[in-house]
Amino acid sequence: MSLTTRTISSLLNGVSRQPAILRSQDQTEDEINTWGDIARGLGRRPPTKHIADLGVSDAEGSFIHHINRDTSERYVVIIKDGDLRVFDATDGAEKTVAFPFGKAYLAGVEGAFKAVTVADFTFIVNSSITPALGAVGDDEETPPAYYLPGGYRVWGEGMGI
Repeated sequence: MSLTTRTISSLLNGVSRQPAILRSQDQTEDEINTWGDIARGLGRRPPTKHIADLGVSDAEGSFIHHINRDTSERYVVIIKDGDLRVFDATDGAEKTVAFPFGKAYLAGVEGAFKAVTVADFTFIVNSSITPALGAVGDDEETPPAYYLPGGYRVWGEGMGI
């Protein structure tokens, strides 16, 4: 029998590793195979569903990024050993990826990749490669910049700026 008996309104504040005396009454020390829902309360965690075998022999050290365009179009991006593969998350089918500039950028150390998806574009960053600024060509010059308050005009090459 327990030392105290009390009514707990909900357990929706999740897991807390604080000592019991410091925890809120609606926090737990551990939740194993449970899922907290505001409408349904605390219940069983939903099971996982096997969709497909992606054919990745050793996923250890791989960078994995999920793209969720909408509820019916989802993808999984896997970068491993200098190669990038994209799979349809609904059926596991591998998608074709073009590499017009090669795959040298994909060769990196473990943990070097980061990705973000914005609308229809996914940006992949390799933090082990230092970005380089291209040289300014001979035909390119920095245009002059003028700031003249009060409506003054500057004339150059026969035109008013």
